[in-house]
Amino acid sequence: MKLKKKSSNLIEKEIMTAYELLCLYGESFTRTLGWMIAAILIATISIFAFLKMPILDSLMISIAAFFQLYFNNHPVIIIERLISIAILGSFYITLKRKLERRLRH
Repeated sequence: MKLKKKSSNLIEKEIMTAYELLCLYGESFTRTLGWMIAAILIATISIFAFLKMPILDSLMISIAAFFQLYFNNHPVIIIERLISIAILGSFYITLKRKLERRLRH
């Protein structure tokens, strides 16, 4: 029981750390943009490796899946779509805050 509690705390801590690194509640526009590019490139390489598609086709599928325009039951596509939800949410919050600051000042 104690081991299970420690492992769940460790998993929770890792998830919270990843979330903090990912978005910091929309404070960094460049950080979010960097995460978007990194996620698309990693997914492109994964699609290229696992689905044996040409690299340009893999890139197009990855971009479409990232922006929720493509769906396939392959785990790489599903994982990319799930990750993109958090990244796109952070991007929209960042963009909104940046535009609000410009309108106020």
